[in-house]
Amino acid sequence: MFTETPCPFCSPADEAIVFRNLLCYARHDRFPISEGHLLIVPFRHEADFFSLTPDERAAALDWSGRPDSSWTPSSTQMVIMSA
Repeated sequence: MFTETPCPFCSPADEAIVFRNLLCYARHDRFPISEGHLLIVPFRHEADFFSLTPDERAAALDWSGRPDSSWTPSSTQMVIMSA
């Protein structure tokens, strides 16, 4: 019998959220691959990044809501993970 596992991203604690906009939020990764590593998570579930609406994709790439101007990662990498 299949038992659905609760999504670890659906109900983040407020203190875990670094910044948010209307369609997604950013949080620190529990197992970062580099300093400053963040996860950008859409509020709506989809199989992959390319299944998001154009507005959701734009929101995920919009860094204007970052916490402050001192947060400037040395590089930006995008890893697309599917469910």
